[in-house]
Amino acid sequence: MLCERCHEREATVHITNIFGPTGETKKQDFCEACATDPEGGGISPRALRGWKSYGQGDSPTPENES
Repeated sequence: MLCERCHEREATVHITNIFGPTGETKKQDFCEACATDPEGGGISPRALRGWKSYGQGDSPTPENES
């Protein structure tokens, strides 16, 4: 799957936002470069450091606490 921002690199950062009591979700898929680009409103590299992928229904857990 390609990054939804640059459409060039493989998406390796997958974000699911859950909104309010309705539980409406919005999924976003970015490459690491776009996900951490502050110009594009990305996530700070510090926020990404130490986190691992997680499956649907699981909570994200820092790698050092798994």
